[in-house]
This record gives sequence, structure tokens and C-alpha cells, in this order.
Amino acid sequence: MELTSRPVLGFLIDPLRRAPRALTLQDSGISVRGGAHNWIDFADIASRPAAESGMFSSSLAIALTGGARMALPAVRSTAASSFAQAMGDVWSEFNLRALDSEEGTIQLLLRQLDALRAPE
Repeated sequence: MELTSRPVLGFLIDPLRRAPRALTLQDSGISVRGGAHNWIDFADIASRPAAESGMFSSSLAIALTGGARMALPAVRSTAASSFAQAMGDVWSEFNLRALDSEEGTIQLLLRQLDALRAPE
């Protein structure tokens, strides 16, 4: 799935083209065309993406780890909402798989914490 910035509005909003021009959702992350990043791994995303409505167009905002934020400006509202939903679903699945891979470590930690309980 790809989300592309509208060229004319994108130029008016960001004439120096510092913001990305397109995002493509892939299995292990997001491919970015234009802007500061070329690739965003799902592990680098801090929260679900959000479609933000503006006066003339919408944007897609992605919160990254470390407090950074990336936005794709000048996109259609319905396309931004659909992309945000699809990306959020894939990102959630990625996080659940990562949690499942750490299940043994978590169970070991819980058993060790249980052993530390104060005697009655």
C-alpha cells in the first residue's frame, strides 16, 4: 500500500521538500521516498500513526522512538486514514510477534519474581 503527497499542495506546504513525498507499507517497515529517512523499521515506531486533518489537506503523522516525529503532508484524508489503519494493524502484529519471541524470558522473570515474595 502506498500513500503519496499531492504534488502541488506538497510544494506549497514544503517548498524545500524536506518532508517525505511518499510512504510504502511493506512487511518489515515503511519505505520512504524523499525526506530525511529512506526506511522506517517497525521497531523504530513509538505509537500508532495518526491522520491529521488540515484546512486544505491532511497529513499522516508517525511518532518515532526518541521523541522524533515524521509527517507526510498534503495527502487525501481518506487515503491517510486508510494507510494509518493498515499501518497500525501491521505494526501491532509486528509487536505481538516480538512479544511472543520474548515469552520464555518473560516467564522466567515472572517465576523469579514469584520466588522473591516475602514469607508469610
